[in-house]
Amino acid sequence: MTRMRPSAIYLNESLAAMNKHRNRIHDTAAKPRRASHGFTLIELMIVVVVIGVLTAIAFPSYKNYVKRAKKADAQRIMMQVALDQEDILLTTRRYSPQDDDSLKGKYLSPKERIDYPYTFEVNTNNEQETSVDCATGWDDGQKFEIVATPVDNRVMDGEEPLTLCSDGSRHPDGEW
Repeated sequence: MTRMRPSAIYLNESLAAMNKHRNRIHDTAAKPRRASHGFTLIELMIVVVVIGVLTAIAFPSYKNYVKRAKKADAQRIMMQVALDQEDILLTTRRYSPQDDDSLKGKYLSPKERIDYPYTFEVNTNNEQETSVDCATGWDDGQKFEIVATPVDNRVMDGEEPLTLCSDGSRHPDGEW
């Protein structure tokens, strides 16, 4: 029996380990891995829950934003009508009552008129109509009131009518 030197034993073991490692690399490269074909049910459920939570938080905030924007637009129109009423007073020496159709036709585009969330009305003391909000001093001199009443819809649900009087008072107080 021949005796191997220690260095030869080490060399044989090294070569055997390298061959074993090389065979392992070739085996895994030859075997195709299982391809992923979509999402698992758990992943989809997590996405649905996250979207639901975001919607529950964002939708009321968005609805409140839309309501404030529509109210600000109605207030803008009321201020324009008040300026026009002052011009009419300078020209004709009296205020002019106006209804919703004529006001919307003048201050809103045709597209905006379709589902506008307020109706407008200009009352003057020429007709001797009085309002709860502008009743003080109604008979002494020319007066007008502009009333924007929310239409009964989902956007303006629960809102009070806005009133602008000729003396500059605005009602309800906390809404302006």
